[in-house]
Amino acid sequence: MASGNIVKLDIGGTVFKTTKSTLTRFDGMLKVMMETEIPVEKDESGCIFIDRSPKHFDGILNFLRDGQVTLPDSEKEILEIQQEAQFYQLDGLMELCKIQLEPTNNFRIIETDKEMLEIITHPKKSVLVIHLPAYHDGTITYPLGFDANILSTKYGSNFDIYYKPYKINNDLPKEAAPKAPPHAHPCKEALKEPFFVIYQAGCIHARPRRHMRGTVTFMQAVENEIALRYKLNDSTLKMSSGNIVKLNIGGTVFQTTKSTLTRFDGMLKVMIETEIPVEKDESGCIFIDRDPTHFRLILNFLRDGHVALPDSEKEILEIEQEAQFYLLDGLMELCKRQLKHSAEKKIPPNHNLRIIETDKEMLEIITHPKKAVLIFHLPVTNGGIIIYPDGFNANTVSMKYGSIFDIYYKPYKAHQDLPSDPYFNIYEVNSIRLGPNSSFYQNKFSQFMVQLERGIANHIQNNGY
Repeated sequence: MASGNIVKLDIGGTVFKTTKSTLTRFDGMLKVMMETEIPVEKDESGCIFIDRSPKHFDGILNFLRDGQVTLPDSEKEILEIQQEAQFYQLDGLMELCKIQLEPTNNFRIIETDKEMLEIITHPKKSVLVIHLPAYHDGTITYPLGFDANILSTKYGSNFDIYYKPYKINNDLPKEAAPKAPPHAHPCKEALKEPFFVIYQAGCIHARPRRHMRGTVTFMQAVENEIALRYKLNDSTLKMSSGNIVKLNIGGTVFQTTKSTLTRFDGMLKVMIETEIPVEKDESGCIFIDRDPTHFRLILNFLRDGHVALPDSEKEILEIEQEAQFYLLDGLMELCKRQLKHSAEKKIPPNHNLRIIETDKEMLEIITHPKKAVLIFHLPVTNGGIIIYPDGFNANTVSMKYGSIFDIYYKPYKAHQDLPSDPYFNIYEVNSIRLGPNSSFYQNKFSQFMVQLERGIANHIQNNGY
C-alpha cells in the first residue's frame, strides 16, 4: 500500500477513514497490521474489519494523528479508552489514561486494622489486598518482578487495590529470618513472604493466597487467581479469527466475529456452533428480536470478559435481563454484584460500620448504652487478616437488627498458641454483666449466624419487643 493512501477501517460496524501514515505513526497493533503480511478480516465493501467497539475509536485516531488527546472527565470512559488502548497496543495512550486515573488508582496503604475492616466490609467493588513483609529497619519486601503500576493499569477497573505492610520477626536479620514451611497457611504460621487476598464485592470471607517459590512469579500467581475467579482475559495482538457475523438486533445492525460470539457459553455460542434454525432479515443478517439498547455493551463483555456497568440501577436491571436472555452467566454475575453494592449504599447512616478501638471506648459504650448493644469481636492474625465467621454478613445484621441494637465491631489480636475465633456480646440497657457468646470458627455443630439469631431471639423475648 503506497504511503499516504486512504485506509478504510470497519470498527464493529462503523466505518472510519484515515491514512496509512497515521496508522503507522506509533508502534502497536495497527502499525503491524499495515506493515506486515498478517491476515486481516475484510467486510463485503473491502474495509479492514476489527471486532471492537467503535465508541472511542475517534479519540484513538486523534491520538495517532497528534500524539496526544483530551480525555473525558468520566473515570468510566477513561477506563474504556484504556481498555481499547491496551487492545491496540498504544503505550502512549495507556500512559495518558493511567496519569488521568492516578487520583483513584494510586498506591493506597492500609495502616490499621480498622481501615482494613472498613475497606473489606463495605467494598464498592471487589478488593485486592497485597500484604508485604516489613523489617525492623523499615524495609518492605516486594516480590521479584512485581510492578504496582502494571497491576493498577491492568486490573484497576475490576478491583480496588490496596497494600498492607505487616511486621515480621524484628529480632532476626533478613537473611536469618525463618521461612514458613511450603504447606503453611498464612493465617497460622509466621509469614516472611508477600501474599495477597481477594475479597469479592458480595463476600467478605476470603482465604489468603500465598505465592509458592519455584512455581510461578508473584505477578503470575495474582493474575492466575484473578483469571480463575473472574474469567478476565487480556486483549491480544491476535486478530479475531473466523468470518464476520452481522446481527440485526431489533432493527439495529451490529458487526462482530464468530470467535467473539462463541467465546463464552450461552445462546449466541449455541446459535453459531449448531444447526439450530435462525431468523434472517432481507439483507441476510441474523435477526434477534431484542431491544438493541445494551447490545453494544454485551459485545464488549464478550470481547474482553468484563465491562464497566452504568451507575443507573434501572439500566443495570435492563442489562441483567438481556444477559439472562443470552444466557451469559458472567455478565449476570457482574450485574448482581453491582446491584448488591447499590443496595448497600442505601443503608441508613445509623447503620454504618462502627469500630471500637480501645478498652476505654468499650467501657463507655457498654456502661451507659442508649439501647441494647451488640458487639462482634473479630480476631486479627499477625499478617493482618481479619477472621470472619462463615456465613456472616454485616449488612444483613445491620438492616435486620439495627433498630434493636447499637452494633459495634471490635478487632482483637489473635494469639499464635491459642484458638482464636469470632464471638459476640449482647449488653442489656440496664446490665453490663454478660459473658461472651462464643462461636468457634470451625465448629460444625453450631454455626455463628445460628447462634447469633438464637441469642437475639432470647434478648427480644426477655425484653418484650
